Amino acid sequence: MLKRFITSLRQPKQLVQYLNDSRGVVFLYMMVLSLIVFLPSLLIYQLQGVITNNQYSVLYEDVENEMFLKDNVLENGIFILNDPVDFTHEVFRVSNQTILSYHIQITLLENGMSMHFSNQEIAFLSYDDAITVDFNDSSIQNVSLFTRYLENFIETSPMISFIYIFSIFLSNIFDYLLVTLFLTLLMSFSLYKSQMPFKQKFKIGLYLSSIYLIFNMITILFNIQFLQFFSLLITYFYYVSFYKALKRGTKRGQV
Repeated sequence: MLKRFITSLRQPKQLVQYLNDSRGVVFLYMMVLSLIVFLPSLLIYQLQGVITNNQYSVLYEDVENEMFLKDNVLENGIFILNDPVDFTHEVFRVSNQTILSYHIQITLLENGMSMHFSNQEIAFLSYDDAITVDFNDSSIQNVSLFTRYLENFIETSPMISFIYIFSIFLSNIFDYLLVTLFLTLLMSFSLYKSQMPFKQKFKIGLYLSSIYLIFNMITILFNIQFLQFFSLLITYFYYVSFYKALKRGTKRGQV
C-alpha cells in the first residue's frame, strides 16, 4: 500500500504496474487513504466540537433572528411559549412542535429540549432552574445565554457526535469517488483516451486521485481554502501524465 501511495504522488506515470490490482486491494487502499485524510477532521472535532467557532456565529444569528423579540420566556425550568418557534441551522431544525422532517429535530418542550433523529428520541435535556431568558430582550447577554445552552445540548449528545464524525468520513469517500469518476470520464473523451475497460480505468483513477485527497487534507488542517481549486487542477494533470505515458507505451507495444 505504501509503495502505491508514494508512486501515486511522485511518479503517477509508473502506476501502470498496478493496472491488474484486484478490487480488494484497490478497495483497501481507498479505505486506508480515506481514513488517513479523515484524521485532521477528527482532530478539529476534538478541539472544537460539532459546532466550530464560525458555525457558532451563524447559530447565534439564527437564534437572535428567529427566537428573540417574541413573547416567550424560560424561567424556573419552564419554557413558556406564547409565540411559535421554527427555524433550521445546518442539519438541525429547532421548533416548539414535533414536525416530520429530514433534519435532526430539536423540540422545545415546556420542561426541556428533546432531540429526534428518524422519529427516534436520541437526547433529552431538562431546563436548568437557574437559567432565565426573556426572549423579549435581545441583548447580547440574553442571546448568548440561550445560544450556549442550545450549543451545549448539541455537543453533549453522543449520537450527534457519532453522526457528525461518520458523515464527515462518508463525505470524504464520496468526494474521492466523485472526483475519480469525473476525471476518469473526462479522460475517456480526451486526446489521450485509452481502450482499457472502464472498470480498470476507474481502479487506476483511485490511485491517481490520491493527490486530491492529500491536498484536501492540507486544506482542512491549515484552513487554506484556495487549495481546493488547485487540488482538482493538479489531479487533472496527474491523470494527463499517466494517460500520456500509457498511450506512448501502447504504441510501443509495452502495455
